[in-house]
Amino acid sequence: MKKSMTAVAACLIAGMVSAQIESQNIVGYTTSVIDSATWYQMASTFVPVLGTANDGKAINDVFTTGFEAGDKLYVWNQEQQKYDPYVWMTAPLDENFEPTVAGWADDTEMRTAAILKIGQSVFMRKLSAGSTSVTFSGQVEVDLSTTIPSATWVQVSLPYPVSVALNDEITWTGFAAGDKVFVWNTAQQKYDPYIWMTAPLDENFEPTVAGWADDTEMRTLVKLPLGAPMFIYKVTAGSGSFAKAN
Repeated sequence: MKKSMTAVAACLIAGMVSAQIESQNIVGYTTSVIDSATWYQMASTFVPVLGTANDGKAINDVFTTGFEAGDKLYVWNQEQQKYDPYVWMTAPLDENFEPTVAGWADDTEMRTAAILKIGQSVFMRKLSAGSTSVTFSGQVEVDLSTTIPSATWVQVSLPYPVSVALNDEITWTGFAAGDKVFVWNTAQQKYDPYIWMTAPLDENFEPTVAGWADDTEMRTLVKLPLGAPMFIYKVTAGSGSFAKAN
């Protein structure tokens, strides 16, 4: 049986990161501020304490306070290749079709029981005035690898509560020239696109090792914020995978 440690592994407060992975089964948390009228993408990087990567947490147990009627949340449905939409309601319906406590509801106005698994992201916009904070907590899982199938859109995050360089702090396996990744830029409210190249350019404009390049064909040095999801489309045949570099 796995043992849980009580040390805090990660803390993100108002965009500032203080995190270190030191051993297996560390318990930690991350907190992010969500402003009004801004699109955010974020992902939980923890599993429930003593849980596994196949476990998750209910949307209504994660995004709980500071939201008001009309706020929006979308979860990427990989099988159907579309977003599943949810809206905050003050009195959504329960399984008996009776009004129940405030929370996220699906398009039938039922309070959703949908689960977010580790690395699964949400796309959200707080329409109501003011800011709020979102806290993810749980157990850090080490040595997790995420599989990316070919010819399908996948929206995932590195399942670790740390910020990482897209190229040099993530190990990419099975990716080839033409594969694509898009990272949401919260400040500019748009996606930053990158493409896999076998010989992108370095800072001296010389060919360098394979990796993700920006639209100038430069091998990018971009660092992904903690929990930043990626939209990946693997153009080339066969599955790929990524994991935190050792």
